Amino acid sequence: MNKDKYFTKEQQEKMFKQLGLEKRKEYVIEWAEITAKIRVEYEKGTPPENVDVTHLAKQWNEFLDKLSFGDPEISKAAERYYRENPQIGEKFGIGQQLSDYIKKAISHLK
Repeated sequence: MNKDKYFTKEQQEKMFKQLGLEKRKEYVIEWAEITAKIRVEYEKGTPPENVDVTHLAKQWNEFLDKLSFGDPEISKAAERYYRENPQIGEKFGIGQQLSDYIKKAISHLK
């Protein structure tokens, strides 16, 4: 995938170079842990408005905010990137159904 199509050079600089390899590794581990917890709730059939699920959704949002450096333009570009390349999300264990579940849970955050 050509990331230049989705992210400016400055955004890529922030996301990949400023963060550093060790911090990126930490973020990948954190992301995998949150994703696994959300997947468990999804597979159990827990409603997305459940307080435990919305708590996880809040953690998910906070994590994404860290990854995007709080920059709404990076967030929008990332959403477009994953929407147009769903196989990338699936590679990381987030298929369309789980993604929809997370979005529903996020919509219940106060």
